[in-house]
Amino acid sequence: MKLKNKIEFFAAPAKIFVTVVIILIVVMILQALVIEIAWAIRHETARSVTPAAKETGEPNEAEQKLARIRSCLKDFLPDGTVHLISSSNRRPYSQPNESVNRRIYDVNDNLLWEGVSSSPYKYLSWADIVSRESFRLQDMKWLNMISPDMCRSLEVPIRTEDAVVEIWRYLPGRACFVGYEAGGGRIGYIGAAGLADSAAKAEPFGEFVAFFAWCPDESSSPVLVWQTNRRIFEISFEDRKVEMLCESTAGDIQRLSAGTWGNFRPRNFPQEAKKVDGYRPLLVCQTDQGSYNLILRDPDQRITVETPAEWNLWHGNYCRFAIAEEGIFLNRFWVEVEQMPRSSESNKDREKWLRDYREKIKKQRTELYKVDDNGNLSLLSSFAWTTPADSITVSIATRSAARRYVSLVSPALYDPLLYFGFRYYASLDRTRQDEFLREIFGMLRELHPGLSVWNWVLTAIMVGFTAWHAWPRRTSTARLVFWLVFVAAFNLAGLLTYLALNHTQVIKCPACGRHRGLNRPDCVRCRRELPTPKPGRLDLILDTHIKPAT
Repeated sequence: MKLKNKIEFFAAPAKIFVTVVIILIVVMILQALVIEIAWAIRHETARSVTPAAKETGEPNEAEQKLARIRSCLKDFLPDGTVHLISSSNRRPYSQPNESVNRRIYDVNDNLLWEGVSSSPYKYLSWADIVSRESFRLQDMKWLNMISPDMCRSLEVPIRTEDAVVEIWRYLPGRACFVGYEAGGGRIGYIGAAGLADSAAKAEPFGEFVAFFAWCPDESSSPVLVWQTNRRIFEISFEDRKVEMLCESTAGDIQRLSAGTWGNFRPRNFPQEAKKVDGYRPLLVCQTDQGSYNLILRDPDQRITVETPAEWNLWHGNYCRFAIAEEGIFLNRFWVEVEQMPRSSESNKDREKWLRDYREKIKKQRTELYKVDDNGNLSLLSSFAWTTPADSITVSIATRSAARRYVSLVSPALYDPLLYFGFRYYASLDRTRQDEFLREIFGMLRELHPGLSVWNWVLTAIMVGFTAWHAWPRRTSTARLVFWLVFVAAFNLAGLLTYLALNHTQVIKCPACGRHRGLNRPDCVRCRRELPTPKPGRLDLILDTHIKPAT
């Protein structure tokens, strides 16, 4: 095949692909604009969600008590006693500010203590998620992006009191570190198995997820707690040692929490926690299968906690761990409402769930369990409170109606793409999900037709229009069938692509009198070519019958 023919062979599909992608993007933008404009115009069309909401009047004493219970922080003593902690500027589910006046109540709403100083009670200190203090996969991607200097890399310095003596650089392709002396000599490689003298002998850590760092006492050289999909390592570059803290066999590590670890302390972990009798350093690795791997020190201990599978069926299910002289404790929060439908399911089901959730009175619970050395749970105490229906003003199905109408022109291909593609994407750990694809799937969830009958009817109308338009302009049966299938698959975007690439003028054939297009030299019905116009006296056309002068 000649080069010209090869280019022509790929040019036509490339032209169709680029055109339909551009038109799809334009249609999606217009659909999103229609939805947002409709929502903005009718946002104030309201109804009260609370069935019998009071229009005026101050809350009575019982209502004030319920409101106070809902806003209080629920905390536990090691013996299982629940206290309600209230402060004037505390946000829900956050620790109270030490500089403001605090009130401590029991579960019967009796005031136990009030003051600005530290309370006389020693509550359990819960391990907190370390993602806010971590260097994560997204940070690593930004670090490795092409930049003007083209030399960005993750480096760990080893310092003495005076200067940097070693630098360890992370190699993303090999998933290990290479060390250099300050003078330029190579030290070796550090991988999952420790120090090695060559890159081939260094065992890769695995696919990077996140890490956090801390410096030992009287040292300026950081120690890294390095997280991969299923393993946690502690890397000491100063001692050139690697310790594997955890290896998950039940699934990928979804979340890492810590009490304190070395000199590392999460942002919301109380400073006075180390003063509690029996406190020990704690790491908690939560897997995507619902199990928890607890890593403790002083002395070293590993405990795996398997929570009941039915816990995950309830909305807002969340567990956290604490340790004290009395043992290891698990605190569970949940709402007595079934879990929200998965993101891969229809928007209609999710919106119905949200509407029902807002309209009903909900019961929330917090429970305290004690964990033994084998990971078994025993319930110590439980506290429940009610949350009223939301008394907020909402629009009456404006966004849903707008989405339902604009999705009529969405391609039918959105449904299988969303069903199969998003199922695989959602199965990935959040740290490995691409943000661009996340936005694309979010747009597809908004605009997919959802097997709508009216979408099929509109698609059939567009296919019929395409057949009517293409019949006199057809160049071959195969080409006609291709465009009919193309329009059926892409709906409005397919029709616009067809018109952009195939619309030509139609004339009557001089031979048979029927309509024909001008995109081929002969008539598709009678196979007669167009007659050649006679040259005029003033036409600048070379007449081959006139012999050139000699």
